[in-house]
Amino acid sequence: MLASRITGDGIANEEGLDAVAKPKFPGLARIIPTNHEVARALAAFTGGQGREDRRTVLVHDTRQDSYNESLAKAFDSIEEKGPAGPAEMSFTSPAIDEAGSTGNQFTQIANNICSSEADTVYFAGRTLHLRLFALKLAEVGCEKRHYTIISGSDAASLRQYMSADDWDELRGTDGEARVTVQYAAPAHPGAWQAELTAWRKQWRASHDGREPTAKELPQYLAEPKEALDILSNLIETVRRGGTDLGAVPSLDDSRTMLVYDGMVTIGTALHLVQSGPADKVPGLEEVGQVWRRLNARHRVPGTSGLICLTGGGNPYDKPVAVVELDPGRKGEGTLRYVGLAWPAGSPQPKNCVIPSRTP
Repeated sequence: MLASRITGDGIANEEGLDAVAKPKFPGLARIIPTNHEVARALAAFTGGQGREDRRTVLVHDTRQDSYNESLAKAFDSIEEKGPAGPAEMSFTSPAIDEAGSTGNQFTQIANNICSSEADTVYFAGRTLHLRLFALKLAEVGCEKRHYTIISGSDAASLRQYMSADDWDELRGTDGEARVTVQYAAPAHPGAWQAELTAWRKQWRASHDGREPTAKELPQYLAEPKEALDILSNLIETVRRGGTDLGAVPSLDDSRTMLVYDGMVTIGTALHLVQSGPADKVPGLEEVGQVWRRLNARHRVPGTSGLICLTGGGNPYDKPVAVVELDPGRKGEGTLRYVGLAWPAGSPQPKNCVIPSRTP
C-alpha cells in the first residue's frame, strides 16, 4: 500500500533493524512527512526552536482524529525559551466537516489569547475549524494586534473555504491584516522555480557571474522542477486533445501533485520488481519489499520533491512548502509561497543517499 496524503504519526512504520524486520504496517510506504516531521521543519524554518514561549500558544481539537492528535503533540514538542506562555487551549468539534459549537468555543479562546502576550498560534485542527478560528480571532480585535496562525497540511484547502466577506473580516475596518495563516503544504507548484531562481542568484554572486550548468544545479531542486514540468505538459496535452477534464486541475492545493507522485512511485516500484514476461503480475510482498530500495540511484523525482524511502517505507527529509494566506489590504487575499522547510534542517544529500544515522 502506498499513502500519498497521510500525515498522521500513528500511520507510519518505525525505523531500526527490529522495526523494519517486524513492521507495524507491513508493505506500507508513505511519500510525505509525518506531522512530527512537519512541526520540526516549520520550527527550523520559522525560528520556532528558541522562540519565546510567552509569545506562542497551542490551540487543538480534542476530537479523536489522528491528524489533530499527532499535530498537537508535534507542536507541543517544539522547544522554546524564556518565561512560560499561556497553557494549551482546547476545543471539541463534532466532526471533520461540522462546526457545531466551535464558534462559541473559539470566541472564548480568542478572548483568553488576547489577554496574553501570545501573537503566534499553533493550530492543530481541520480546515473547516481553522477558518472559523481565524475569523473569530480577527473579530475579537485584540487591540488591533496582528496574529499569525501556524497549521499543518490540511490547511492547504483553506483558501477554497474563504469568501469575499471572510477576507474582509481578516483585514478589519482599517484594511490592515488582523490575522495571517501559515501552513506547511505537502507541495506547491511555485516552489521549485522560486528556489532555483534564488539558488542561481547566489551561485552567480560567488562564481563571478557565471551561470551554473545543468549538472551543477542541486538535484533536490532541479529534479522536482523537471517532474512538475512533465505533469504540467501532460495536463496541457490532454486538454488540447479535447478530453473533458471537467476543469483544469489546480495544483495550488497540492492534491493533484501528490496523486501524480503516488502513481509515479508505484510505477517505479513495479518496474524494479518486474521480471519475466510482461504479463506476469508481481506479488504484493514483492512490491512491499522494493519500497525500501527507492532511494539513492532509485530515488523518485516527484513534483512534491525527491522521494527517497527508508527501510521503514518513510520519505527521508522530504521538504514541505511553507505557504501563507495573506488577506492583504483589499479584495481577495493571496496565497503566497514563502519557502521550503526541511525536517532534518537542511536539504537532502547528493543522490539522496540516506545516512546511517538520521536526526
